[in-house]
Amino acid sequence: DKMVKDVDDAGINASLNIMFGLPGETEKDFTMQMEFLERNRDHISIIAPSMWFNYFPESSNGFKNPIRHGIDTTYGPMYWKTVDGSNDYLIRMDRFIRYTDFMAKLGVPSAFGYPVLTNRDQLVGEYFDELARQGHMTKTEAAALTARSRPRASEARTTRRGRLAPLKDALRALLV
Repeated sequence: DKMVKDVDDAGINASLNIMFGLPGETEKDFTMQMEFLERNRDHISIIAPSMWFNYFPESSNGFKNPIRHGIDTTYGPMYWKTVDGSNDYLIRMDRFIRYTDFMAKLGVPSAFGYPVLTNRDQLVGEYFDELARQGHMTKTEAAALTARSRPRASEARTTRRGRLAPLKDALRALLV
């Protein structure tokens, strides 16, 4: 808290890159991060959420040493899950949606550019399609899971910001 406030008080734009859904992160950890952002919203110039939901490229330490990090990379670098089942792609996506909703509600500018994850249904479908392609389930099972496993809809409304909002957000991000 002190660092973000001190940076802002010094006249420096406090731009935060936010990651959530890391291996070992609990719902309590996520809540604490949201509370931090709410407490410091007046000192934050812009936030940049990790929109890949913690992708582990094959060259990363996490992908090369999954046991050390408690992750299972059977489904690949994008769709990894924790060994204990407490974190998977859909959980990370849900946290992203709750995060972007919360930041929009607080009025904190986001480098993401949209107040909602506009392609969430597509991403959920791609997730289950990939698991079917890899042979972890049938295409029929993937379609059924896609239909009932979609993360909740975003509470934010895209129309509220106007059609030029993504362009304005991109320009703001470049200036910051």
